Amino acid sequence: MHTIYIGQSLDFSEKEMRECFDIDTNHSKRISKFEQWFGGEYISAGSFEVYGRNDFADYNFDKELISRLLPFSPKSEWLEKLDFINSRCVFYVATEFIDKMSVDKVTLFGPFHISKLDFE
Repeated sequence: MHTIYIGQSLDFSEKEMRECFDIDTNHSKRISKFEQWFGGEYISAGSFEVYGRNDFADYNFDKELISRLLPFSPKSEWLEKLDFINSRCVFYVATEFIDKMSVDKVTLFGPFHISKLDFE
C-alpha cells in the first residue's frame, strides 16, 4: 500500500519543480526544498514524477492526459482538484507523511491510497 499526494504549481515549470526534490546543498542537513517546505521523510528519485505543460505542448494538458501518464490509476475526483488551466506542472509524490498541504508556489492534494505503482 502506498500513500500518494498529487500536487501542482502555478509558478514552477517542470524543471524547477524537479529541482525542488534534489538535495539542497545550501541547507545544513542537505534536505530537499520539498522536504523543507512540506516536512515528512526523504523523497527518493523513484517516489515522484513531474509532468509539465511545456513537456506536453502538443497535447491538451488536462486530467485525461495526466491520468494516462501517472504510474497508477487515479480516481477521477483526485484529478478534478487540479487547476489544469493555470498549472505549469502537475506531479505526484509517494510518501507516508506530509506536515502541510500548501506553500507559496506549490499545492498538494491527498492523501490518497493505492495498492501499488504500475512498475512494481
